[in-house]
Parts: sequence; structure tokens; C-alpha cells
Amino acid sequence: MAVPVGEAIHRLEAHRGELFYYVRSNGTDKPDRVKVRTPTFANLPAFLETIIGENLADVPANLASLDPCFSCTDR
Repeated sequence: MAVPVGEAIHRLEAHRGELFYYVRSNGTDKPDRVKVRTPTFANLPAFLETIIGENLADVPANLASLDPCFSCTDR
């Protein structure tokens, strides 16, 4: 079954932040592009900002404060 040509974006609030979906169709039965951005993937750059110049002992507490889900970032 062919999908109409076009694109769709959907954002929703997940328990760790914003979950983002993007799908683009070229009119065939397979999507041209699919992108999923999970909250943990978007929040990891903030973790780097919290650990630069800090003590190694602070890293676990800073990481736990983000409540990461690393399986969500597996690509």
C-alpha cells in the first residue's frame, strides 16, 4: 500500500523530556526518511557541560540527575 507523498512531524512529552518523530514519504510503500530523537539523546550534551572541570567523584551524581536511558540512544 503506497503512502501519500509528504512529511509528518510529531512531538510529545515523555517522562525524560521531549520525544520527536519525523517521517518523510516519497509515495512508495517504504518511507524515504525516518528520524526519532529520544529525550536522553537530546539531554546528553548537557551532561558534558556538568562534568567538564569537575571532580571524577561528581560524575555519577551528575549522570543520575539526568536519569538517562542509554538503550534509547542506541542507533
